[in-house]
Amino acid sequence: MSFKPYLALSAAAGSGKTFALSVRYISLLFMGESPSSILAATFTNKAAAEMRQRVVDSLRHLGENEAFLEAVLTQTGLSREELFKKQPEVLARFLSHTSYIVTLDSFFSSILRSASLELGLEPDFVTKEQGTDELEKHFLDEVQAGGLLSNLVRLAIDIEDKRFGKIFDLMQNFYKVDPLLPKSDYEVKNIKQIEDEIDTKREALHKIIKDAGASKTAIDNFRPMGVKALSGKSVFAKETLLEHRNYKKYVEKNPQIDEMFLALKDLLATWMRAKESIVLHNLFTIYDYYRNANITNAKHSGVLSFDDLTYFTYRLLYESISKEFLYFKIDSKFKHILLDEFQDTSTLQFLLLKPLIDEIFAGSGQSEFRSFFYVGDTKQSLYRFRGGVEALFDKVAEDYGVKILPMDTNYRSSKNVVEQVNHWFDGIMKGYVPQKSREGASEGYVEVVESEELIEEAVIQAKRLLDLGMHVDDIAFLVSTNKDGQTLQEACQIAGIE
Repeated sequence: MSFKPYLALSAAAGSGKTFALSVRYISLLFMGESPSSILAATFTNKAAAEMRQRVVDSLRHLGENEAFLEAVLTQTGLSREELFKKQPEVLARFLSHTSYIVTLDSFFSSILRSASLELGLEPDFVTKEQGTDELEKHFLDEVQAGGLLSNLVRLAIDIEDKRFGKIFDLMQNFYKVDPLLPKSDYEVKNIKQIEDEIDTKREALHKIIKDAGASKTAIDNFRPMGVKALSGKSVFAKETLLEHRNYKKYVEKNPQIDEMFLALKDLLATWMRAKESIVLHNLFTIYDYYRNANITNAKHSGVLSFDDLTYFTYRLLYESISKEFLYFKIDSKFKHILLDEFQDTSTLQFLLLKPLIDEIFAGSGQSEFRSFFYVGDTKQSLYRFRGGVEALFDKVAEDYGVKILPMDTNYRSSKNVVEQVNHWFDGIMKGYVPQKSREGASEGYVEVVESEELIEEAVIQAKRLLDLGMHVDDIAFLVSTNKDGQTLQEACQIAGIE
């Protein structure tokens, strides 16, 4: 038997990660594990449904896919006779028991529903991506009720972006990682007092340099000006004025000039820290109202966004209930965890899974059989907008001592496509593992066209392919941003490509 209890697969596109995930799940069933003791989580409902169906189909038609059969035999250490003898029983057990082949969101939702009253939520809440209009209204109502509209305006000025939408986006991003935010106990100092001290020292330095007969350029660095303008002067990039050619001879004659400069420089640093503290204080004060608006909106409407779901589940697991109560509520104790598309898992989502993973490793030295497995491809991180952190892939392996194995054979793409992908990613991605083509793969074709007008060139290439007889549905454009996609779509429409 070659079953590795603790394993991560770094899987490139087309390398068979879905195959590997299914083999592992079915192998666990043949090794006598109950479906209710296995958590297999992925990111989309479609992927979860496909995996459930694949498990059923594979169990029903076990002998029809030789590669799959061999993989299960290798994992379980069973003979063919033993495997086929167990097949009906394993299939019946899977169909009759509760299984947890789910999305992370639906799993967190089930946890939250089981103890929603603990947090003041109705158990029949609905989860969906809600619009921002109602939330913005709740947010502004909260801010106004708290008498903090002036703070909101000051915040917009301080972050040099007067568009409310940008501040609202910032609040949303904070909410995604709320439990990870630092405590908002920033000391607010008397900024006016510091500015007065700066102006006094600046004036004294200005006078002594002027009296020393320095050049106009040297004198002007310390002329009367606002503190922000003064702090931006390049002269403060020097450690001392002795290092600056415009001041060196004057400092050598009168070291007091450098002492005054250093005192002014220290005061400017104090001023900048004080300004940062004020901005952060305003930021977190306003964010407290945003979070409260989210909580109020979720409780009153019965509609939770995916960010709400993560936020409330975290509060439930880390502030309200014990893990024993959690197991009681979900009526299961997971001995095996399988995570798909791990590169899209956010730090917060991982923290929600961590108590379950810790429980598996806590019992790893006991006789009870447990395992932890995850698979992903950091090049394909699609959920950064939900907080997906590809660096988590290596960090988790390091923290838990999980071995990472590369799946570096591409079974889907042609040789030239694989070679071109290797060429691109090897130059831009640290630690990139080059892919290999499968034996017998077709040569394929890749053409790289250089152009300063990328949109226009893409349209030209599409028209060329259409003229060669290709159907428009067989042509795909990959772009970096939605804005690029919209621009390209408009260009295609103008060119008559629909």
